[in-house]
Amino acid sequence: MNPNRDRWQRVLAAFKAVRADASSSEKSLTPPPGFVTRVAARASAARRERSLALWRRWSLRAAMGSTCLCLIAVFYAVATQDGGQILPIPSFDLPSAPTP
Repeated sequence: MNPNRDRWQRVLAAFKAVRADASSSEKSLTPPPGFVTRVAARASAARRERSLALWRRWSLRAAMGSTCLCLIAVFYAVATQDGGQILPIPSFDLPSAPTP
């Protein structure tokens, strides 16, 4: 079902519920005070939430992409080293075995 249609159905249901609560002598088609403001506020909040969800999704993708590029750069730097070590391997001479 279309989400916009679902929202509209909820708005209509809320309007009908408010009209049903109104007294029978006061049957008018005008919405109660503040109804339009609440509908506009909910529409604005929904639009803001959609924008925030889109921003979250793209920022997560950007963070993952930059992490991958950083790892590739680190592995490339390690692979292209000349083989020199930071600390030299210590060398020592072993004494020769005694002759029997």
